[in-house]
Amino acid sequence: MTKREKTLALMIGALLLILVGWSAVSRITAAFDMRHASIDRLTGEIADKELILDRGARAARKIGEFEQASLPGDPALARSLYQGWLLQVAKEKIDMDGVNVGSLPSRPVADVYYQHAFSLNCQGDLQQLSEFLYEFYNAGLLHRISRLHIKPLGTSKVLALSMTVEALSMNNAPNETELSPPRANRLAEADLESYLTSILNRNKFAPANKPPQLASLGTQRGNPNRSIRFQAKASDPENDSLRFEFDGDVLEGAKIDPRSGEVTWTPPANGEYQVSIRVTDNGMPARSATADVTIYVEDPPPPPVPTVEPPGFDPATQAVVTGITDAFGQRKLFITVRTEGVILKLREGDAVDVGTVKGTIKRIAADAVEIETDNGRSIIVELGDSLVDARA
Repeated sequence: MTKREKTLALMIGALLLILVGWSAVSRITAAFDMRHASIDRLTGEIADKELILDRGARAARKIGEFEQASLPGDPALARSLYQGWLLQVAKEKIDMDGVNVGSLPSRPVADVYYQHAFSLNCQGDLQQLSEFLYEFYNAGLLHRISRLHIKPLGTSKVLALSMTVEALSMNNAPNETELSPPRANRLAEADLESYLTSILNRNKFAPANKPPQLASLGTQRGNPNRSIRFQAKASDPENDSLRFEFDGDVLEGAKIDPRSGEVTWTPPANGEYQVSIRVTDNGMPARSATADVTIYVEDPPPPPVPTVEPPGFDPATQAVVTGITDAFGQRKLFITVRTEGVILKLREGDAVDVGTVKGTIKRIAADAVEIETDNGRSIIVELGDSLVDARA
């Protein structure tokens, strides 16, 4: 074999080796690619199954939460307990008027839960409605208000309320005999006052509230260490309920009745004192008015010097026992009142009233008479003496 043939044979052999190697590498690479594809496919299937399991676990937890917030699984028990809960919230807790809770037809849904419906009719103002909605949506129950109808009654603040309420009872929920829902914590604001501040800032069902009118208190006077009393008087255009209170600095020890507006205070010393009183109505929004009062405290004037009046004339000095008679065992007394020119004829038991001598004839003797005076003393007046000459 020639040199050229040898070179050509080596080149053909090398080419064959390269082709064989390339084929082997291709097969190996394809095998690896298939393995990687299989691994990727299996990994995807595992992820999908894990996602399904996670969704199932979350759904199971959610169902468990639903069952905890559900009405009892027994439909009859669920209707009874929820109807009582609605009545308790509207009537007892919110103090609405004319509360009537009715039970509407219930229906099963996919053998999973029952959907119950209730009607609630009552009367209340806007604040009571806001308080009811806060209590309703803050209760951790599967319920909702599907219809709410509000009708103002005339020009008053009272609203006629009519609503339809729906609630769910999961079939597997425990049949508790009491309904005590936990707080749901699903409201945007945590406290009721935040809602009342926003909602009651304007009553959309009545004219704008007018402030009360507080009468001028003028000035008051008193003495140190002696109680002072005066009353703030106010009226309201809408006849709202009023509440009185001090505004600003309060005199130490001063008190005010929040309903009547009566102020009581015992000033400690002489001086000029200032106090401000505020009256607030219960309108929507609440309006108020204030008034200032000045209290002058000074010592009382000295008591007047008593005047001594000269003693007056006593007619008893001129009333003289002038006679005593005895006829048929019955004695009669004669008293001559010289200032009047009359003669009193008296028997035992008769009353005598002359000047300073007032009493009853107790006993008539032969020469004297015993008189029991109104102050409980007994005096004896002898024949010929005046009534003031009596002796005890």
